[in-house]
Amino acid sequence: MATIARTVRAVAPHVPKIKFPSRNKDFSFKPEAPVLSSVTQTSTSPTASRSSTQGPVIDFSELPLRYQRKLISQEEMEYIERGGPA
Repeated sequence: MATIARTVRAVAPHVPKIKFPSRNKDFSFKPEAPVLSSVTQTSTSPTASRSSTQGPVIDFSELPLRYQRKLISQEEMEYIERGGPA
């Protein structure tokens, strides 16, 4: 009995390390009727902001070998196409 009491005291209570948003809020989709002038304005501004926030782009040919996709043999392609073992 004494060992159980010591074990219970030794184990720290669980403290969650992440927090999830409340499920009580109503997140239902409510579309708004856009005005034609605002649609054209919003369609041009996100493109400019998106291109300025992106970092440098690396072409697939510039990737190191360990990050490149491995080649698939003809036998493996046929295996995938037929959906597994026949």
